[in-house]
Amino acid sequence: MLLILCGKSGSGKDTVLKKFVKHGFIPLVSHTTRPKRENEIDGKDYHFVSYYDFMRSFDSFIEVRKYNRPQGESWFYGLKKQKLNKYANYITISDIWGASQLTKYFGKDNCFVVYLDVDDETRKKRVEKRDSFDENEWNTRLKCDSDDFTEETMKGIINYSVKNNSTISDCVLKIILEILHRVQIGVD
Repeated sequence: MLLILCGKSGSGKDTVLKKFVKHGFIPLVSHTTRPKRENEIDGKDYHFVSYYDFMRSFDSFIEVRKYNRPQGESWFYGLKKQKLNKYANYITISDIWGASQLTKYFGKDNCFVVYLDVDDETRKKRVEKRDSFDENEWNTRLKCDSDDFTEETMKGIINYSVKNNSTISDCVLKIILEILHRVQIGVD
């Protein structure tokens, strides 16, 4: 199974992913052209590549996302095509469009898409803790998030929506219980 985490900026996707990895899920690591943040590890958090290298291997990606920064530059993200072991559990982070492409590529029955729902105030507090916080960047992300995560765009893609305003452990437990419940009753 591939667990796909979706959510707005600051919704806790990276933190939830790390908890699932501790529980044996194998992370699918995306490529990006954005600069590495402090404490990020190349090959673990992302494969950090140049714009040239990203574009040179463009056809090898399942999905590609472009993020336009307020300063005028763009960052690209993408997950490369690969085969998954049907007996293993995987996890990745994506936006809504990417999740739709991943479910097409790997098969809807092999994917479980979770939306991490967090109020804007909590999200901003989380993002402000990052060393790289910038108010203009935050405002751009708010606009992108409101455009990307609408009821219309999420319809038919999201399998489960979970509030992630409290503890990460509580959020992870809710996701695990929902997956087990769906497996038990045979719902995708």
